[in-house]
Amino acid sequence: MAPQNSGKIGMKRAAVSHQGSMPKRQKETKDPFAAKAKIVAGVLNDSSRHEAQVPADVRRMLAAAIPHALLVVIEERQIMQITMVERIGEVLQEISAGYAAKYDEARCVVDSHVAEQQACEKDRDAKLSAVADADLLIETTRNAVDNAEDEITRAEAEETKAKCGHQEAEVAHQKVEQQRVKCQAVFQGGFMALVEGEWSHDHLVELKSCLTELGVEVSLLMGLPPALAKKPEDRSDFDRMLVQSVETVFKEKAIVLEQELLVFREAVDRMVAAVSDAGASLKSAQQRHVEIDARLNKAVEAKDVLMKQSKEAKAALQAKNRSMTASLGTQTRAEHIRVEFDAAMDAFKDLKARSASPPPEDETKLGPDVEQAVQQAMDHNQETAPPACDV
Repeated sequence: MAPQNSGKIGMKRAAVSHQGSMPKRQKETKDPFAAKAKIVAGVLNDSSRHEAQVPADVRRMLAAAIPHALLVVIEERQIMQITMVERIGEVLQEISAGYAAKYDEARCVVDSHVAEQQACEKDRDAKLSAVADADLLIETTRNAVDNAEDEITRAEAEETKAKCGHQEAEVAHQKVEQQRVKCQAVFQGGFMALVEGEWSHDHLVELKSCLTELGVEVSLLMGLPPALAKKPEDRSDFDRMLVQSVETVFKEKAIVLEQELLVFREAVDRMVAAVSDAGASLKSAQQRHVEIDARLNKAVEAKDVLMKQSKEAKAALQAKNRSMTASLGTQTRAEHIRVEFDAAMDAFKDLKARSASPPPEDETKLGPDVEQAVQQAMDHNQETAPPACDV
C-alpha cells in the first residue's frame, strides 16, 4: 500500500518546479521628480494651514492631475496638460498670497507685542525703582523718627534736671529767707526789748537759740544773759560791749543773708529760665516727632500703593509674555509654512520646466530645506490627503 502523503509530496515538487520557471519581476525605476511632485500635491491638498481661496475640489483635481500633466516632460505635454500646469501655478500663487498675508499679519502682531512688552518691562522697572526709593525713604524717615525720640528723651531729661535745680534753688532761697525773717524778728523784737530793759525769759530763750544758729561764741552766749538782766543804766562797760557785739552780729548777719538771698534769687531765676527752655525744647522735639512720624506713615502708605502697582505691572508683563509666546508660535508656524511653500514653488518650477533630456544629478537632489519640507508634507498629508491625490 502506498504512503498517504505521496500525493502531497508530488504536488509540492510540481509547485516548486512551476515557481522556478516564472520570470522575475523587473525592478521599478523611481522617478527622481516624484518627491518634488509630492511637495506640490501636499500644498494643494492642505486646506487647514494655507486657507486657499480656491475650492478644495478644484485643488484636489489639480493634485490628481499632477502625474498626468506636471510629471509629463515639457516636450510631450498637450494643450490640456499645459493648461493644467498653468492652472496649478495660478493656484499656487493664490495660496502664496493667502499665506503671505497671514505671515505679514503674524509679524505685525509680533512687532506690536514686542513694543508692548518693552513698554511693560519699562513700566515694571520704573515701579520697582519707585519701590526701592520708597524703601530708602522709609528707612531714612525711621532713622529720623528714632533721632526725634532720642531728642525727646534728652529734652525730658534736661527738663527734669532743670525742674530739680529750680526746686533746690527755691528750697535754699526759702531757707535763707526764713532765717533772715527769724533773725530780723528776734533782733527787732526780743533783743531790742531786752536791751531797753524789758526783761522776759522767753525773749532770752529765743535770743540764745537764734545766736546759737548764727554760730556765736559760747563766751558771748554765757555773758549775755547777766548783762541783759540788768537795767540799761546799771550795765557796766563790759555788759554794754557784749550787747553791742550781739547787735553787730545781727547786723552783719542781716547783710550776709541779704547777699545770699540775692544769689539764690538769681539761681532761682536761672532755673526758671532753664525749665522754660527745656520745656520749649521738649515741645519742639515732640512736634518734630509728630511731623516725622506723619511722613513715615505717608511713606509707608505710598509704598503700599507702589507695591500694588508693581504687582500689577509684573502681572501685565507676564500676560504680555504669554501673548508674545503665542504670537511667536504663530509666526514660527507661518515661517515653517513659508519654507514649505518656497520648496513647493521651487519644485513646481523644476517640474514645469522638466525636459525629456536626463537632468544633471545635482538638479534631482533635494536640498536640506526641501528635504525637511518634503518630510513635513508627507507627514502632514498622510491623514489629510484623499487617495485620489496620491502621486
